[in-house]
Amino acid sequence: MKIPKFLKDSRNRSLVLLVAISIIVVATLAVLYALSDKTDKSQTQLKEGKVTVEGTALCLPHRDTSATQTTECAIGIKTKDGQYYALKDSDPEYKNISKISTSKKIKVEGTFKKQANQVYPITGFIEITTIDIE
Repeated sequence: MKIPKFLKDSRNRSLVLLVAISIIVVATLAVLYALSDKTDKSQTQLKEGKVTVEGTALCLPHRDTSATQTTECAIGIKTKDGQYYALKDSDPEYKNISKISTSKKIKVEGTFKKQANQVYPITGFIEITTIDIE
């Protein structure tokens, strides 16, 4: 195979190598940016109002784990994308929440209200109207 005259000069070979490396770097950065953009979009941002949420029932973790922890269990749900929601019962006798066992997969329907909390790292509250437990 014959080497083109253009590549016989060492300066030209360096230039071609530099362009090739630049193309690889730009392509790699574009792929990394696209992947990070998908990750950000995967997080569910619920709108206030009627919602259906699936996840794992649990006692909500405390924000500050360095201080003394109380033993109460604030029932919540953790979704696949890592969001925590506190659960409230629409039934005055707590018939929905009383069915929940922690570590079980659940699907809740209800009304979402966005609200931060100082004790728990929640996105908001879901007032349960129906619940399905696996």
